[in-house]
Amino acid sequence: MSFRSTRGAEIKPSLCLILFLLANLFCIGIAGAAERRLLATGDGENVWLARLIADEREANDRMEVDGRLGTRSRWRLLTQIAAHARDLSNDGGEFLLLLDNGDWMLGGGLGRPLPAGGKMIALAGSPLGIWAIGEVPGGLKALSRHPSTTQSTQPATMASTVPAPEPAEPVLFLLDKSTWVAQSALPDELALSLREGLPSMLGGDQGITLAIVRKDGQIATGVFNPQSGWNLEPLIHPEGGSAEASLLHFNGQVTLWTAPQLGPGGFYQLTDGHWSRPIQLTGGKELAGITIRAVAAASERLRLYYVQDKQLFEQQFDESGKAAGEAVLIDLRQPDLRSMRLLNLVMMVALTLVVVGSMRRRTTATTADLEGRFARIAPLALRLGAGVVDALPYLIGGVLAVMASDDPVAHPFDRVMLPYWIGLVIYTIHPLVTEIFFGRSLGKMIFGLRVESLDGNHPTRGALAMRNLIRIVEVLTLFPLVLVLYSPLRQRLGDVVARTVVTRPGRSTGLDTQA
Repeated sequence: MSFRSTRGAEIKPSLCLILFLLANLFCIGIAGAAERRLLATGDGENVWLARLIADEREANDRMEVDGRLGTRSRWRLLTQIAAHARDLSNDGGEFLLLLDNGDWMLGGGLGRPLPAGGKMIALAGSPLGIWAIGEVPGGLKALSRHPSTTQSTQPATMASTVPAPEPAEPVLFLLDKSTWVAQSALPDELALSLREGLPSMLGGDQGITLAIVRKDGQIATGVFNPQSGWNLEPLIHPEGGSAEASLLHFNGQVTLWTAPQLGPGGFYQLTDGHWSRPIQLTGGKELAGITIRAVAAASERLRLYYVQDKQLFEQQFDESGKAAGEAVLIDLRQPDLRSMRLLNLVMMVALTLVVVGSMRRRTTATTADLEGRFARIAPLALRLGAGVVDALPYLIGGVLAVMASDDPVAHPFDRVMLPYWIGLVIYTIHPLVTEIFFGRSLGKMIFGLRVESLDGNHPTRGALAMRNLIRIVEVLTLFPLVLVLYSPLRQRLGDVVARTVVTRPGRSTGLDTQA
């Protein structure tokens, strides 16, 4: 079946559909985007990457978190937010992301803020729970005070005394049953380093390890145990100084990776309460000039992620610091949404021409012929009612996805959208199955409708499969569903492609547009 536009050219619906799908597949790429910062963390065989990306076409940067859950799995986008992040950790198979404003996320959902207006500056997961360091006005002493509920008895005309704000002090917290519990104030040595340094924290079976890169390139470290308190280690003096550092578990030991302004850096390991001698990471010459890099440990390998020539690579190292194999290019390209919207618009115009072509049937066929073959075209109101009944799984899935999403800018393929996609699959399959075996879907049974082919016979299974599978295109683009209002045979895109029409047996309605 084909239709002619006003210029007489034939438009094939199936060809339009194929072009539409190819257009969406074609719009993949990261043109105009470049990483500005990398964060990484690993847990057994799982690895997460957080990338701060500057898009030349957008005014704001965006943060993308990608995960590789298992050594054989592919990288996939977990969430996307319009914010900057300062630290990435993991807890129980979920990623922990600390944002610059002090908010934090667990697996894509916002976490509970620290008490007393504390601003979180370090975050780490552990078997004991989630640890955090926050700058709290007044420090640990302020947390022990109870806010007064006594109202002021001063006259309204007298100016009340506003207490001076107390200086913020770092406090270590542990999340216990959804409540942050203060554990300890930081020792003076670490607190002084924290004022001008960059912290990294690592949780373990018995507490946490903290490392702070100071402005002078030295690294201050300490270990906290809930039973014994803090144990401070001497300052670490990396050769050439340190520009950044990260704590991780590598081969069962607490490991501190540190790097100067350029290059892959090296690592220290904590053995018997003391840091080992530095182990340098050695690899190809291409590693000497890298500046955007991060490390994670997984599958008994230290994995260095770095950006070179606007491309992202992974280089693995063994426990001796030697490169294990060649660097591997990582493809984390995401859909170019702007191009997709533009091409979707173009394809919608093409689909509109399809329906316009079907409307020209009114001028090429006599009214008597149409009334004789399709005198029982289903009224719009009944079609709408039947469509709502059939679409209930999709509608319920969409509502559940919205209720589960705490982040309005989360990527549409984030895990909170799982109910939406499950609902869409059910909405596509259940009308197909019932129409093949019973000639009508559940909604059509309730409203007394059925599907017929344009020649008046029962549609073939292939035609029924085609009209139902195209629901995916109609739902994701929405516009083709509106075109049913303007079709003389009240066909949606699936009907046009499958050469079918929805009728109401036993009652003649003609081709009027009244419901």
